This record gives sequence, C-alpha cells and structure tokens, in this order.
Amino acid sequence: MATVPMLGQTLKGMRGLYTVSKQLHGCVWLAVNQNKESVVIKSVNHFRLQNERDILRRFQSKTNVIRPLLDEIQNPSTPPTIVLRHLDDDILHASDMKRLTRQEVKYVARKVLEALSVLHEEGFVHTGTGVLLPVMDIHLITD
Repeated sequence: MATVPMLGQTLKGMRGLYTVSKQLHGCVWLAVNQNKESVVIKSVNHFRLQNERDILRRFQSKTNVIRPLLDEIQNPSTPPTIVLRHLDDDILHASDMKRLTRQEVKYVARKVLEALSVLHEEGFVHTGTGVLLPVMDIHLITD
C-alpha cells in the first residue's frame, strides 16, 4: 500500500536517512539529511516522477546546471520517492528582491543556455520556466 511521507518521518534512501520537516506542495516535502542539510523529497505514484528520475540520472554526468538527484528512497518503497538538492530561491523572486547586475544576467543566461544545449544534444526539449538558485551560487535549472 502506498503511503505519503508524514511530518517527522525518517525515510531510508540508498545513500542516507532523511527526516521530513514540512510539506511544500501536494507531493513535495522539505526534509533534512543526517548532516542537517535541507533536501527536497518528491513522492508520488505517477509516471512523471519515474521519468524525472530517469532524465536526471541521464544528464547528471553531462552538466552541473541541472538540479542533482541525490538519492532514492528504499524504505518505504512505495510510492516512488526521490531526493533532490534543495535550492533556496528562483531567479524571478531573486531579481524582484535585488536587481541583477549585467554580469549576473549574462551568467544566468549562459548557464540556462548550457543546460538547454545539453538537453537538445540528446533530443530533449525543455518547456518549463523553472530556473532555481542556491544561495550565493546561481547555476541550476529544474522542471
């Protein structure tokens, strides 16, 4: 039987343990790993999650600008659950809070184009708008 993560629950992945701390959306939770670092947990019994996992696995070694898949939860094993790097902000919100310099805009544009190039080389098309930022390190896109 498929169960959704509960607040305070510890999930066992192939690489570590993750304690669920907050529900962010319907199937997305914030959790902390053993090092007290924030991570994102996605858990849903839907083909799109398995597809996201497969795509992230495929491209992780080809670029550092796509959000990394950190782990997969083994216990509980259903529904399928993945662990992603937590990013603190998105580019739209960050640019609303503080005007980006010309150099920052160029950097973000270059990194987005780099990620799109990697996807296009493999025949993929990205239609999302998700450009997310870790604090002090603008370099990741996600769906």
